[in-house]
Amino acid sequence: MTTTKKSDMQTRLFAIQGALLKAQQDIQHVEKTSKNPMGFVYTSIDGMVRAARDVLHKNGLVLSCKGWSIYVADDSKRVMSATYELCHPESGGVEMYSTVIPYPEGGRGEDKQYLGRQSSALKYLLRDLLMLPMLDSNEICAEVDKPQPAKKKPVRKVKKATPIREKFIQ
Repeated sequence: MTTTKKSDMQTRLFAIQGALLKAQQDIQHVEKTSKNPMGFVYTSIDGMVRAARDVLHKNGLVLSCKGWSIYVADDSKRVMSATYELCHPESGGVEMYSTVIPYPEGGRGEDKQYLGRQSSALKYLLRDLLMLPMLDSNEICAEVDKPQPAKKKPVRKVKKATPIREKFIQ
């Protein structure tokens, strides 16, 4: 019988993936606690980072940003690129993630645009990494369980009785 010994690299990869699986199982959704001026309720970057950091650390994982860059893409538009490292210190396992997002033109000051895009990229990376739903469980249940309006049956109009009709009715 031949046994295959896992390489050190495989062991580290399995350790980091196992820890990530546990983190995904430990978090179901992140509450939407912020509201914008138009009334839209959303998950703030602070809320997402706090919830994700707690569940990642609980499972022995550390996520850190390794760098940002802005460059011109093939379509001549500026984009931002970020590289993140997910580390499992106990095993020495490391996985690299990168994200590319459009860089906005005009509007707010360039520093606010840059920082806003960094926050958005991090928020979506955490959501994707932890496999968080777009809607939280209460919203899903509310949508599925929402009472539907009763369908009205079409009302059949009865024609007025004419002398000829009266004859047939009798």
